[in-house]
Amino acid sequence: VCRLFLEQHEKRFRRAAAARNFHHARRGGLVEHGANVMRVAAAICTVYPGRLNRDLLLAGALLHDCGKIVENDYTEHSLEMPYSESGELLGHIPMGIEIINKLWRDMMTPENKAAWKSLQPASEQVRLHLLHLVASHHGLLEYGSPVLPKVPEALILHHADNVDAKM
Repeated sequence: VCRLFLEQHEKRFRRAAAARNFHHARRGGLVEHGANVMRVAAAICTVYPGRLNRDLLLAGALLHDCGKIVENDYTEHSLEMPYSESGELLGHIPMGIEIINKLWRDMMTPENKAAWKSLQPASEQVRLHLLHLVASHHGLLEYGSPVLPKVPEALILHHADNVDAKM
């Protein structure tokens, strides 16, 4: 899913901002923020070996703000970031969930479905947990998360995101 996201959305991902006013609020800020959150999350994984699903956490770190490619998208040849109607009406979390679900459907070719059958956890469990990481990464309902972090990787992602946003 991460590779497919980068293949399909690389140009928008590279030029999107991570925010409008606070952290990484500039063209290209989303890539910088995502990379920093991945670094923080990877470092935390070394403190708790065997207790965290590192692959899930790093995928969540890369994709947690993927809805911002729509919400905070700079036009291709400009430094202007117009407000997108979908960004204003929905926000980046539900749009990110929609992007990941579409990527997942695109990824699940008949060959990939067959390969996933022998893997643990099962594909649907992985997708559900990845969506939970995106949905809960703000950490609190009053900060815009539709749900609170309920698995260790979601809690770590929330804090890794917050550390980078504050730094």
